[in-house]
Amino acid sequence: MANSKKLERQDLEKFLDFIEDIASQQGNDWFGKSLIQRIGNRFAPVGNSASSDSLAQIREIHEYCIADVLDRQAREMYKGIPWEELRETLVADFIRMEKFRREDDFDNFC
Repeated sequence: MANSKKLERQDLEKFLDFIEDIASQQGNDWFGKSLIQRIGNRFAPVGNSASSDSLAQIREIHEYCIADVLDRQAREMYKGIPWEELRETLVADFIRMEKFRREDDFDNFC
C-alpha cells in the first residue's frame, strides 16, 4: 500500500508540474485565475492554519506564474532593442506597470 501511495504522489507532483507549465505559458494567465476561483474556496481559512497556508501557497504560485508570463511578454516586446541596459530597464518597467495595473493602482501605474 505504501508503494501505491508514493506512486500516486509522484503522479500528482507531475500533474502539478503540468498545471504550472500550462499557467506559465503566454496568454494563459486566465488559467491561474480560473484555478483559484474553482478550488480556492476549498482552501479558505476557517481557523485552520494549514488551510490558510495552502491558500497562501496557491496565491504565491499564481503570482509566480503571472510574473513569469509578464517577463516573457516584456522580453518578446523589447527583443529588438540592441542596448541591453535600456532593454532590461524597459522590461522591468513593463513588469512594474503591469503589477500596478493588476492592483488597480492608477497613480503608480502612470
